Amino acid sequence: MKIRSSRRPWQWLLSLAVVAFTDARLGATPQVGQQDPQLLLIKAWVDPVFGVDPVVPSTGFDRINDEGQPFRTLQRAMDVCQIFLDQQYQSDPAMYETTQAIVYALPGLYGQHAQGSGDAFPIRMRDRVHLQGVNSRTCIIRGGFSTKIPVIWPDQERVGISGYPAEVLVDFSESTKWSPLPFPAVGGISWSPIAVDVPEMLDGFTFQGGDVQVLFQSDQKFNVASSFVELQGRVSNCVFDMRHNWRDRLADSVIAGPFFGVLMAKHWFDMTDGFSGYVDQPIVIHNNTFIMAQWGKPLEGGNRQWVNDSRRDAVGIIDCTYPGCDKWPVAKRDVDLYVRGVGNPMIFNNLFRTRPVPAGGSWATKPMAMLGIDAGDTGVRVNGTGPFRQTNVFAPGRVGANNAASGSATFFSMAVSGVTFAFFPGATYPLLDCSHIGSMNDCFVLPMGPDCSPAPALPSPAVDLWDGPVPPPGVAGIDPGFVGEYIVTRADWAPSPYWECRDWRLLPSSPIANLGVFLSRSAVNNPYLTAANFDPVRPRVFEENVRAELLAFDLDGDGWGNRRVVGGNASWIGVDVGFDEVHSFVMAGSYGNDSFSHNQPTFLNPVAKAGRDLRMVIVPASFVGGAQPVDVKVYATQWPIPLPIPTMPGWSQPPRTLGLPVADSSKPVEYNLRYITFTPPAQQQVSVPMWSFGSPQGLTAFYFPEPTAATGQAPLTFIPIPQVDAETTAQHPQFTGYFNSQVEIQATDGLGRWSNLQWEYR
Repeated sequence: MKIRSSRRPWQWLLSLAVVAFTDARLGATPQVGQQDPQLLLIKAWVDPVFGVDPVVPSTGFDRINDEGQPFRTLQRAMDVCQIFLDQQYQSDPAMYETTQAIVYALPGLYGQHAQGSGDAFPIRMRDRVHLQGVNSRTCIIRGGFSTKIPVIWPDQERVGISGYPAEVLVDFSESTKWSPLPFPAVGGISWSPIAVDVPEMLDGFTFQGGDVQVLFQSDQKFNVASSFVELQGRVSNCVFDMRHNWRDRLADSVIAGPFFGVLMAKHWFDMTDGFSGYVDQPIVIHNNTFIMAQWGKPLEGGNRQWVNDSRRDAVGIIDCTYPGCDKWPVAKRDVDLYVRGVGNPMIFNNLFRTRPVPAGGSWATKPMAMLGIDAGDTGVRVNGTGPFRQTNVFAPGRVGANNAASGSATFFSMAVSGVTFAFFPGATYPLLDCSHIGSMNDCFVLPMGPDCSPAPALPSPAVDLWDGPVPPPGVAGIDPGFVGEYIVTRADWAPSPYWECRDWRLLPSSPIANLGVFLSRSAVNNPYLTAANFDPVRPRVFEENVRAELLAFDLDGDGWGNRRVVGGNASWIGVDVGFDEVHSFVMAGSYGNDSFSHNQPTFLNPVAKAGRDLRMVIVPASFVGGAQPVDVKVYATQWPIPLPIPTMPGWSQPPRTLGLPVADSSKPVEYNLRYITFTPPAQQQVSVPMWSFGSPQGLTAFYFPEPTAATGQAPLTFIPIPQVDAETTAQHPQFTGYFNSQVEIQATDGLGRWSNLQWEYR
């Protein structure tokens, strides 16, 4: 760690920045029973279309805590925040030792595409700077460019001394407290030695393309002291779109899929003080959806079938070590071809959707949900009591040691247990130490044997994902049931290009609803999750922070106002697996993919083609079934945006909605918040209610995919209500802004319910 005593030339600018801090409590690396330290939090916003990046990062301090001055790129916003944090700390270490930052991303396409933000990859996470998208359906980080960085690759034949060149979308490798500052790229923030390292949050994005979508790679270039640092991070409520060579029909471009959704990779460290081994990565990965196959139409009017598979050797999450003979700084003494998973992450509530094996067929290689992950990495329990639960959903044959049917293909990562590796007093790490003592040239394959611990149990799914074949019907396993695939299956979306709808939200009555574990501060003070891979000296713990901005269990992937937990119970079970949480209705329709836009090109996607004026209100059957009259009313607001389009405060509150929702005491607690202002209609620009459906009919018993009942699961039941958009271009040409909607249901059980709020950009 380098300690700098001089102030930087631009430090005088610190006095010019007016920052409104708010005291709050935030946990950095909390232990059981440990209270979160106090901190100050700064904020920044990014608008990938209308934002402006300062040429020099230090001149962007005036944009901090100013929602009206968004940055253009994620990277510049995070860099400015980290430099500002450093300046604060240098000015008063006692005051600002725990200060952190959060960067909010507004909807749009992030990357160097046409109409994109211009972000160059990899986007590098910065120390103490969190990154959160306003909505994972509309905040898209998309690869497809030639920028490569050397990456540890879990394949002996394809990696050299310098690593495998790969396009990485988001990289956590420079997010420790010893990492270099972004400008100038020397030294690190000189935090107090007692300051804990912060697990940075990455939340609310869809990742498309790239070779590696999110990377955690231990950096061997640091000196001996800094090589002790663990990479920490949290990845939550994201969609990992891993489909390969699919065509974005709006932008008319082909997107190559990744090899890895999340790659956790570790160098072997030979320390000069006598310790050698792997440094752990206490990473938390939860409530994400990994899409590795899609059911749809290859062509307009074509038959429905499996389309847009991932790469056949792709892996959703992989934990591995370095398989090559790296000679710097000294020989790496572990070159097992079966590059092993030796870390102890926490992986829970994730959905891995893969294509089933066809009847009578097999894969030369097959996509894997996880490699190098053992049952201890995926087992969690609440508050240190009760059994450890497995909460991820995947096909059980898609985890293991390799992704080759013959055992001879590319990616290996044998999950192993290990012995203790301690590199300073008071901390122990259950990592594998499978080294040998030899010369610089002693790079050879180490067999699994007495020198290495045996492989532990592999993860088990919360429920089995269907893995084929088709037919016959009645095969074990389930399918999640996605909104977009239902629409493609049941609706006629001609003309082009609406035979395809990428909407990975869960349908009502999805069999993976309420299978996950969650944390709720309303029931127990400071609840926490403990991983099954913990050791008695240093348990692996995940604790939600009380500060609202950094909660991972407050909002789901559907947007502003949508609860992450609906229907939970005292046993801490009840959150849906995946990025989305089913509520009391789903609003879907002819959206431009990767945006919330209807019917016309917008600032979110200027190249979008016009869509159909069709909307689908999908309501759970349990709310509207039976013989009693049922009313479904959709209230809405619209907000016309004059040209040129100004910066909008979309993160804090969609326009024309209530600043604070009103609780309706006559409705159940999880369905009682009203976000829409009923009067005056002139302010909302629409009638009240916008649509009304008395006793809606048409209960759907939807089996997915076809043929009927192929998976052997119960049908998904819900009421789909098709409706012509009331805000189409022809009817309201002036509305080119927000569209907010909220449903009120008078249900058969006698309880009225407000739905969650759903909002759209035009």
